[in-house]
Amino acid sequence: MALVEAGAKQVDTVHLNHVPLMDDVVAPMHPSFRQWKRNGETPLVVNVSTRNICEIPSQLAEGFLRYTDWSYWAVATWVSSWLHERMWWQVDYEDPDRREQQILRDLLRQADYIHLNGYHTWDFLRDMREELTGKRMVIHHHGCELRDDPMKHRCEADAGYMRVVSTPDLLLSDYGLHWLPSPVPIVEIERNYPRWTKHPGEPCVIGHAYTVKENKGSDTIEVFVERARQRAAIWYMPWHGVQRRQSIWLLSQCDVFFSTMFFGPGLASYEAMAMGIPVVLSCTEAEYEKQCECYGGETPFWRVTYEDAEDVLVELAKNPTLRAERGARGKEIMRAYHDLPAVVERMKGYYEEAQPCRTVLFHE
Repeated sequence: MALVEAGAKQVDTVHLNHVPLMDDVVAPMHPSFRQWKRNGETPLVVNVSTRNICEIPSQLAEGFLRYTDWSYWAVATWVSSWLHERMWWQVDYEDPDRREQQILRDLLRQADYIHLNGYHTWDFLRDMREELTGKRMVIHHHGCELRDDPMKHRCEADAGYMRVVSTPDLLLSDYGLHWLPSPVPIVEIERNYPRWTKHPGEPCVIGHAYTVKENKGSDTIEVFVERARQRAAIWYMPWHGVQRRQSIWLLSQCDVFFSTMFFGPGLASYEAMAMGIPVVLSCTEAEYEKQCECYGGETPFWRVTYEDAEDVLVELAKNPTLRAERGARGKEIMRAYHDLPAVVERMKGYYEEAQPCRTVLFHE
């Protein structure tokens, strides 16, 4: 036994010669949660998605845990996409013992609200249909699955699901839909991505981010920017397939963000506007009217058309004061609608409006 300093605990090292490794630990084949009593029996939400799309599920989980007394789980069931979103919890479907799948199913049994993102294809919806019938079900649509085939999803209303969409244009797809503004981590953005003082004479940086070029009209945007460069000092900065925090950093370097030629703003637009960066985009007249309605009569972005997009870019590039004014107004609207407390409060209301479902939908 080695000497130790006075007051320190003596430890017989012979008992510390082996620390169990994970391989030495025998876990039960089918672990399950006990039926637990939650704090004051507060509601439990289980939010399930294939991937953490635009980090909406994980942001909702963080918001509900921070700003309410609810219990909230965000669960992804597929591998992370090339978007590299930050995950909350991801089920390993390749686990041969199906332990994590069993944990998910036990969570679903405990849940007061089940929040599904986009689809009805999870096998637990088929296998647990009788157990889950009567729970409050929410289906949250984010894009093409509803936009491309709205009639396929008409059965959601008949089944008694609460139906939520993440962008106002999707409200045009069907009846009985509710808009949930995509949550934007404004506190994180303000602390990690400060704006800078631009030196006079530097070119105006116009950014553009895309996942699939065709979904944003990226080639057309590039044409408009190239034409505008002939008339004003502009540096074009597109990016694709980067990690989420890196994408936000790139946004912070922009003077203007040209988002899309279709449907209206997405998450990158919201993040840019949260920084006070003016956003330029296009959408149809009907989509624009729906955006105005959702934002109380004034949109946070500058809508352009194929006819005036080049002129708008030139005007913004040449006028820093105009950029600052448009950016400041966009940031105010982001705070009112997309800041995490506002989104949580709205989503909490939708949960509380939801009724027990009449049946559980499953689509192959």
